[in-house]
Amino acid sequence: MGSEDSMTTGGVATSAAEAPRRERRKGGWLWGAGAAGAGLLVLGVNGTLATWSTAIINNDQSEARVTDSYALQEYHASSGTTCTSASSSTNEASCAVDLYSGAASYELDPGDPAVGDSHTERIELTNVGSTAGTLYIDADACAQSGGASAAVSDICDNAGLSVDVTCEDSGTSSVYTGSWATLKAFADEATDQTFALGLDETVTCDVTVTLAATAPADLGGQVGTQTVTFTLKA
Repeated sequence: MGSEDSMTTGGVATSAAEAPRRERRKGGWLWGAGAAGAGLLVLGVNGTLATWSTAIINNDQSEARVTDSYALQEYHASSGTTCTSASSSTNEASCAVDLYSGAASYELDPGDPAVGDSHTERIELTNVGSTAGTLYIDADACAQSGGASAAVSDICDNAGLSVDVTCEDSGTSSVYTGSWATLKAFADEATDQTFALGLDETVTCDVTVTLAATAPADLGGQVGTQTVTFTLKA
């Protein structure tokens, strides 16, 4: 027998000195396994491997929606003026455009060939809203001013001055024609004149005022002021 005592573990003889070393190795392994398990638990609780501490639901299909709107844009050729209702919260615009005399304030004179007895102003009307609609044409009451104080004739209600409105689509097909013997008749029209205006569609309209060769001379110097309104709606 040597100097070290021996013992039997699991049928294998080991020296008394080797036994504690085996136990220490076994204990180290068990401690490592325990530490790893604790690490996994910590990772799970802290959210690295699982997010138990925070619950999240993403609603990625949320969309704010606004109903369709009607919006109208007018472009006046002779003045280069563009007006749109779309930029206003009221969806209404007042356009500083003279549809009867134009930017140069033309004066009708049936006896002057240079001016002629009629004048036409051209505008473009575009549906800049998000849906198709119907375009309505209307005129307010005509207001007379100027002229001779002794004049009997009234430019607003005299057949010597008439107004016509014609509109064409982009294919130059006529979509509307309206004629009124007087400016007052234009305002008194019982039913607004209408035609369809599709989404992003543009129509070109000519507004023509005509002074007849038979117009009475006391219309001279008179001015008829009238608001012409274009409305896009259902």
